[in-house]
Amino acid sequence: MISETRIVHELWNFLERNGYDVAGEVKVVSEEAYYKIWSSKPILERFKPYIDGSGAIRFKKRGISTTIDLVATDGREFIGFEVKDDFNELSSGTFWDQMICYANGGMLDRLFLVFHDGECIHGGYEKEYEHILKSYGHLPDRYGIGLIVLEGNSFDVKIDAKKLNRISAPKLERNEAWLKHVLWNYFESKYDVEGEAISPKSMYN
Repeated sequence: MISETRIVHELWNFLERNGYDVAGEVKVVSEEAYYKIWSSKPILERFKPYIDGSGAIRFKKRGISTTIDLVATDGREFIGFEVKDDFNELSSGTFWDQMICYANGGMLDRLFLVFHDGECIHGGYEKEYEHILKSYGHLPDRYGIGLIVLEGNSFDVKIDAKKLNRISAPKLERNEAWLKHVLWNYFESKYDVEGEAISPKSMYN
């Protein structure tokens, strides 16, 4: 199965080859939208209960994600891409809350979920994205979120994204995500490269 970081890398290169300016880890929720989304949530969704060291029940503030994997622009539209490689990550309400937050953040014209065409490990479906369409296809349609699938070496739009209400533009910066991407491209001609990889433990540890 192809990793999330590799899908991000391949998509970044694909978008740049097609004339887009691209940046990674981009803030796409304005401060005004963040406050509006946060204040509209029921009180029980704003705070997560936990038990502290003394056994007392405490509450910590839940966060709302404001940073998306990739944003691409052609100078007119700003398109956001959230990349996932595991169907189980989509099964939590938190993920769809995150996507809805991006859609309502006021800084994107269109929003896509990006997945791969790997074989489905769940019964009844040949491909993972088919399982997504069957299980969650109503959610992208309801909130205007598109679905793009990496099939072989190309990206295929399975659900087109609807036009969102963009109020301001996100900043596309040369940040840590950009540097990782540049280094990946530099070393890929000579080495097999993977992002967010786990280094093997030393036999002496």
